[in-house]
Amino acid sequence: MIEQHGVEPAFWLEFLVMMGTAVFLIEGIPNILRRRTGADQKKLIFPKHVNDFHERGDWVLGISFVVILLGSMAFIQPNSLFFLLASLLFPTFQLIFQLYVEWRFSENRTNYKITIVQIGLVFVSAIGILLWLEPYIR
Repeated sequence: MIEQHGVEPAFWLEFLVMMGTAVFLIEGIPNILRRRTGADQKKLIFPKHVNDFHERGDWVLGISFVVILLGSMAFIQPNSLFFLLASLLFPTFQLIFQLYVEWRFSENRTNYKITIVQIGLVFVSAIGILLWLEPYIR
């Protein structure tokens, strides 16, 4: 009998379903809510910033994330859960910063309410992904 190494063949189908579900939860539902509530529409890539403070803060968060990941590679084992958690926390920190900026500076007050929903959906997706990945991480 031939021994199989790596992940099971069904893993990739499950992976595509999980990622599709996560993308729908994180991006699809907020876009539907934005249309229904009259909030400003957001672009998925290169979103419009509310002001210069928002743009600078996004850059600081992005550069900090890259520096933390690259710096931690020297000290943390590559198969550690740290990299997965950091990759899930980064978008959450960005959304929390976006929430603050929209609440404080945005003309359309509905925007920050949709961002609150989006943060909750990121947490639900992250928990679902972590629970699904648990057997594969061991």
